[in-house]
Amino acid sequence: MLFSLLNVGSGIFWALAYVLILRRGFLDRTYGVPLVALCGNLSWEFIFAVVYPSMGIHAVINGVWLLLDCVIVYQVLRYGPAEDHPLFGRFYLLFTVTLCTAFGLILFLIDELQDFSGIYTGLGNNLLMSVLFSEMLLRRGSVRGQSLYIALSKMIGTVLASLSLLWWPHFLESALLQYLAVTVFLFDLVYLMLVYHQARSEGIEPWKRV
Repeated sequence: MLFSLLNVGSGIFWALAYVLILRRGFLDRTYGVPLVALCGNLSWEFIFAVVYPSMGIHAVINGVWLLLDCVIVYQVLRYGPAEDHPLFGRFYLLFTVTLCTAFGLILFLIDELQDFSGIYTGLGNNLLMSVLFSEMLLRRGSVRGQSLYIALSKMIGTVLASLSLLWWPHFLESALLQYLAVTVFLFDLVYLMLVYHQARSEGIEPWKRV
């Protein structure tokens, strides 16, 4: 029962993070998920919604995440070319190459690791996202497309998912999974503090910016 509640809670908080990202993206006329992180996330969700479809509540959660991510893709394609990408002259080509690379990498990792539950690739992708959210904030030097509530929702969703792994037989035997769970939480905490201090430095009250 608690296992199911943790998974549902994780799905809800991540969906909330996506909705808040979309809201801020449209308000600020930018995208709120780093390009590489989005491509990895979209690939993972498509694989576990279509290629290796999950069962039960996980199927619903993955489907909702995939639909929301598709709208975030629209924001990336709509506002992305206006962002500063000095090393790449063609944003749409960059997005396509990154998405194809991420999809292939995750698909082969699933097969190589026999990770058909998506736990290893999911946590690995989550760590990548946690690092890149902070990088995007520092690169922009602004909370455009971001908010404290996005950071909180993302962190809570991941913590609940990590706690649900305590019911997975191999979690306590896997140093890698434990490492991923801890480092994702730490980077989420760093991102949360960075958003808070960046908002304050811009004269924005963090708790009033939704």
